[in-house]
Amino acid sequence: MKLLSWMPLKIVQINGVTMIRVRYTRSVNNKPEAMVNMYIVQNSDKMHRITISYRMSDSNLWKKDLDKVIYTFKFKDKRE
Repeated sequence: MKLLSWMPLKIVQINGVTMIRVRYTRSVNNKPEAMVNMYIVQNSDKMHRITISYRMSDSNLWKKDLDKVIYTFKFKDKRE
């Protein structure tokens, strides 16, 4: 894997939950460049990592929909 670009870490609020967002572009085995969005969230005693990626050459097909995917995740408080 070759890391092509790296965006600064960002703390984001998704559905009322605080997450760390990591964004970068990469290429694997000289294949087309891909955008990677990784979200890290702690939920009670568990840590979750959600990775959403797509080829930059296909961003016109996937970006709009995949940017919404993270909003479909719901995390319950263990106390509930």
